[in-house]
Amino acid sequence: MQPDFESPTSQEIILRTHSVSVSYNGSLALQDININIYKNQITGFIGPSGCGKSTLLRCFNRINDLVKGAKVTGKITFYEKDIKSFNPVEIRRRIGMVFQKANPFPKSIYENIALGLRINGYRGNIDALVEDSLRQAALWEEVKDHLNKNALTLSGGQQQRLCIARALALQPEVLLMDEPCSALDPISTLRIEDLLHKLKQKYTIVIVTHNLQQASRVSDLVAFFNIKTQEKHRIGELVEYASAPSIFLNPQHKTTLEYVGTYNRIDGLMN
Repeated sequence: MQPDFESPTSQEIILRTHSVSVSYNGSLALQDININIYKNQITGFIGPSGCGKSTLLRCFNRINDLVKGAKVTGKITFYEKDIKSFNPVEIRRRIGMVFQKANPFPKSIYENIALGLRINGYRGNIDALVEDSLRQAALWEEVKDHLNKNALTLSGGQQQRLCIARALALQPEVLLMDEPCSALDPISTLRIEDLLHKLKQKYTIVIVTHNLQQASRVSDLVAFFNIKTQEKHRIGELVEYASAPSIFLNPQHKTTLEYVGTYNRIDGLMN
């Protein structure tokens, strides 16, 4: 299925999928996905559990290559170049990822960021880049006097922002986020959302979320995925892709309307 979509004016496409399908151990999980990801936009992936949102996200930096039994067909381009032509390490540096559960290393706050820089052969001023990354993740003022403290002593929200800082330190062009706020309290969630609005000035962001209010608050564009049944198999498909206001206030497909309809009656949803 190729949803109708009017692209943002004068926006560069940074990632593009061409009829991408994903299967695990021969069982189709996601079928025939065609979607463009635009530079310096926040693209939200929404839809019910099992519809393939996270599966597609992992295709963008080839993490599915590491999953036994996974097979990706079709083509994904990064700046119009097939991602399979890139070294996987390079792709995962240029397209960083933040996972659902904060996963800091059991090391100091400083080493959580510096270690990755050393492994990737960074030869510049590590101290300066650690500070810059923590500032970008809105964490510097909270930890600047405790950089030698074990990262596992931080709160859940701080740990997630540290993981964002760790990804930003490698200076990616795209930041993939797989339900980054699902385990956080409302205050920490809002801090992450505020951070995303600032980061999109420099980065392209793709976020998977089950929180439709969050998707409406942070996303410029929203892709709605759903599940279809084919020969008794449940397969993810892309139903509709449009601006956030269009998806939440004027969806064009019945299944989209059914999924987001409840949220259209919440006061201030788009504020």
